[in-house]
Order: sequence, then structure tokens, then C-alpha cells
Amino acid sequence: MEALIVEKAQDYLTDHVGELTAAGAPILDAATRRWRVPVLCKTAKGILLVGEMLFDEAGNLVAVPDRDQMLRVLNTQMVRLPFLVFGDKDELERKGVQVVTV
Repeated sequence: MEALIVEKAQDYLTDHVGELTAAGAPILDAATRRWRVPVLCKTAKGILLVGEMLFDEAGNLVAVPDRDQMLRVLNTQMVRLPFLVFGDKDELERKGVQVVTV
């Protein structure tokens, strides 16, 4: 059943949201008897969680966040994520980049 849920979720995402989204691993929620499928988005900063789809036990789509809602979540996450920049510490500081060394 999991493979069918992933296939249905991915088909929906490709058709209605875009090709940079992917269905994560489905989990059957025992309390609600629904499949919870994370919606992931591929970005330059990595793969980010942008929502969750719900399917009933039979594999029928019950709920999905709309594209605009997922884009708002994505934009919020992108602003919060730091960039990894390689460069000379003094030069980066002159440009106003907050330097954190690892």
C-alpha cells in the first residue's frame, strides 16, 4: 500500500504543484487511520519540508496544502537558512557578511 500512496502523491504533486516537489515516506497514523505523506521541495539549499498530504486507508486523497501555502512555507524557510560561503574572513567581514567559523 505504501508504494501506491507514494505513487499517487507524486503524481498529484507533479501535476498540480511542480517537478521540484517530491513525496516523502508515508506513515500510517493509527489514531486517525490516515496516511500522512510529507511534501518535500528541492532547492539550492537542500531538500525542505513544505507541507503534508493526507490519504485515507484505501489510498484516496483526503487533504493537501495548496501550492500558494507551500510556497509561503518554502519562502519562510529559505530566508531563515544560512548560506555556506568560502572566502577570506577579513574580506567577508568588509562586505558585511557575518562570519561563523567551523
